[in-house]
Amino acid sequence: MNELATDNRPWAVMTHLNPQWIQAMLDKEQRGELLPADDEALGATARYRKEPFDFYIPYLDLLSESGRDLRGDFHRFVFIRASKERLNSIVYADWNRNTRLPLRPYRDRGGNAIMIRERELNRLRMIFRQHHLDFFLGTPVQSLKNAKGRQVRIRLPYWEDKEGEIRRINTKEGQGTASLKVAFLIDGLEKEITFSDLDVNAIEFLDAETQVLLSGKVIENFEREVAVLLGHRFVHRRFRNDADRKAYQAERRREDMPRLRHLLSFADIEMDNDDDHRRFTALMLMCSVMAGDVDASRRYQSQIESWLGDKTALASTATDAYLMTALFVATRAPYLRTAVKAFRNAHPDCPPIISRFINKVRDLRTRV
Repeated sequence: MNELATDNRPWAVMTHLNPQWIQAMLDKEQRGELLPADDEALGATARYRKEPFDFYIPYLDLLSESGRDLRGDFHRFVFIRASKERLNSIVYADWNRNTRLPLRPYRDRGGNAIMIRERELNRLRMIFRQHHLDFFLGTPVQSLKNAKGRQVRIRLPYWEDKEGEIRRINTKEGQGTASLKVAFLIDGLEKEITFSDLDVNAIEFLDAETQVLLSGKVIENFEREVAVLLGHRFVHRRFRNDADRKAYQAERRREDMPRLRHLLSFADIEMDNDDDHRRFTALMLMCSVMAGDVDASRRYQSQIESWLGDKTALASTATDAYLMTALFVATRAPYLRTAVKAFRNAHPDCPPIISRFINKVRDLRTRV
């Protein structure tokens, strides 16, 4: 962090998933390396893009001190001290707007960017050093993209006791807000009400399963569901004969099909980073296989195989092992299960969900 003496400007509380990348880009922005060759290309922002600003990334600050990784979503925080115009020039700069995961401000329920004073930031810095806190953003805006037609309740005065159906929704990535049109039944008549720049956390899904899936840590919610369904489909028990086993599996398939269809209805969700995107694709592959959706299974399988390339015999990362697990469920190729087990045994920090998945399918008959 570059200190600016006697600077009374407030700090904007921002978020980005990759602290190293955003540090490099903000360094370049400070040095003017991201400016176009002529001011005309900047238009009205030309003057503000040259204003000095300061920034602070707690994750990297503590990482340099402790020399070890930190927990949870702590790495998301970025603090920027700049004028309102300079801050907007950063947020709407081409290098930020054109990236899939832009730097964006945290906003209050009124839609205003959260700003804090120097003394408040100093208190936070002390807290960050004393407690490596585990922060979480809540419902990702991307989770709402396929919410059209779903029953909701809006957590706003007057509307809290009314239930309605989403007719149109536009999410604003990078702002944590959404504009949506909701149809309510009021005095026996259907009325469509438009809510603009609504905080995503004010939208409550009436369907309990949807609310559970799309609140908190979405990827982990889906993992729990898929693990249960894998246990149902590839049950570890003995049967008197093959006919009994097939009859049992057919019955469980019928019972689980509504849950699988519900999970697959969220297939268009966009995750916040590439790693979660790949994990979610693997989850959708396993759901498609269990649902018997051949076309979707082929599509997801092809995508995963392209990511793995020639690494299918050896997992070098946890993400590789995760993808191979899903690929094993789809192909039943024994070398994939062997590769996942080898990675798990060689890496004590292997994510527990990988072991859980591979244990669920340990009795799955392989195909040579």
